[in-house]
Amino acid sequence: MAEVEFAFPRKATGLVRELGWWSAFSISVSYTVGSGINYYAIRSTSWHPGSNIPLAFIIGALPMIFLAYIYTEMGIMMPRSGGDYIYISRVLDPGVGFIANWLYFVANNFATGLLAVIASRSWGYVIHLAGIMTDNPSWIELGSKLMTPGMFQFGIAITIITIYTLLSLFGVRIFRWYVAAIVAFGFAASFIAIGTSFYAAAKGRDFVKAAWDATYGAGAWEEIERVATENGWTREKFVPWTWDATIGNFVDTFWAYWGATAAQYVGGEMKSPKTGFIAGVFGCAIFLMVFYVVTLVGIMSAYTKAFVSQVCFVMELENVSELLTVMEPLDPSLAVFTAPLAHNIPALAMLFAILPALWITNCSGSTLLVGPRQPFAWAFDRFFPEIFCEVNETFHSPHWSVILTAVIAYIFVPIPIWGKGGLLIAMADVTFIYIIRCLFGAITGVVLPYRKPDIWERGFKLTIAGIPLISICGVIACFWWLWGLAISAWWLDFYGMAYLSFWFAFGAFIWFAFAEYNKRRGIPLESIYGVIPPA
Repeated sequence: MAEVEFAFPRKATGLVRELGWWSAFSISVSYTVGSGINYYAIRSTSWHPGSNIPLAFIIGALPMIFLAYIYTEMGIMMPRSGGDYIYISRVLDPGVGFIANWLYFVANNFATGLLAVIASRSWGYVIHLAGIMTDNPSWIELGSKLMTPGMFQFGIAITIITIYTLLSLFGVRIFRWYVAAIVAFGFAASFIAIGTSFYAAAKGRDFVKAAWDATYGAGAWEEIERVATENGWTREKFVPWTWDATIGNFVDTFWAYWGATAAQYVGGEMKSPKTGFIAGVFGCAIFLMVFYVVTLVGIMSAYTKAFVSQVCFVMELENVSELLTVMEPLDPSLAVFTAPLAHNIPALAMLFAILPALWITNCSGSTLLVGPRQPFAWAFDRFFPEIFCEVNETFHSPHWSVILTAVIAYIFVPIPIWGKGGLLIAMADVTFIYIIRCLFGAITGVVLPYRKPDIWERGFKLTIAGIPLISICGVIACFWWLWGLAISAWWLDFYGMAYLSFWFAFGAFIWFAFAEYNKRRGIPLESIYGVIPPA
């Protein structure tokens, strides 16, 4: 493939190579470890009765692992910021590459708003727990307000997005240090929590029950069991696992893994793309599977699946505030179960409560580093207003793209708070359009060695029986992602599909409009998409 020609706005992007392998790994982790494991995994025990949650997270990791290998290969071949937009548009088709990435951009911004809302709920639990420990009714009330959809959630979510927007404007030089520190602290605290859960499991039911009652009130454990049973919870429905329920849980697991390849979008800012992609994309996907499964096995072993599902079932009852007299109604999350295991060690309990809130908040913020690289790449290809490929001379950040990403994220915040279906439907919408992008990425992996052999020569060139490994992984990934697309479609109603169709059509219109515009000003399509853009 030829080198850069005249079609691009300038001879260099203006982005700087500041990211090492740990930074790349930290970006993908920060983008991924959020509500999937800390929020939805727990609630899945009620949403999908009979689901084997750890098994679902193992199977749900498979499509991401195969795609992560494909993107690792393609990232090493084409180390440019913009990620799979570059890969798909240069290998498969320019229009498909743009539309697939446009959908991901929409999903990214929707996810930013959604995660900011979930983060506000998580901080509500932190404040609520602090109120319980200090016997402070004002804190308990404030925490409850943050856990309830309304203006308090809206205000916190907007604040979170604003803080991370400012951080992203300072560029990767600043952001990488913040992300690296948060991830190091997060994993250190997380593994303490995991070890505590296995310790509690070894101590037995009486130990865990006493810890629960010590945190939420004497008799809180029995109250949960009683209220659940009286309102329709049965062991026969919620405990024995079935394949149907486990497969139905895949929407949650796909959501939990979907950022594992996030570092690809800053490929042009890696010091060494080879080590950066191996650690930050493929290595991250495998590490997260192990981390998620160990976390879930620890919690399920300590509390049992039955009790976790009872808590989630009770907290979702419409009249839960009237049914509970000992325990305050809570929004079920991982923190609700990890904090009591500190067993009367307040500092440790608060750490376990703060940890999920910190992960989710950081997740909503990392999207504001990754997301702006997409309109930046389109604009650099002259398929988006060129103002969005401008780079700040001091911080080397695509400032207008950062601001655009933040504005769209602000717009999406009200949907999970006041929209029909709330968080669950919002997650399904985002997951569906995200999977479309993954499916096109997998197809690109299949055809790359055959359509662009000169690009394939730049990668590992691994084969099995003479067949390129990237093509084999692409075929397997196509199976998983198409299956995931069908499963996620079960969750969508008529209006959800109409909403997604609008964004698809809007992306197609943008590409068509700029294709015509470039044609009229004498810039052939081949001059843009027939070459790899400059670094």
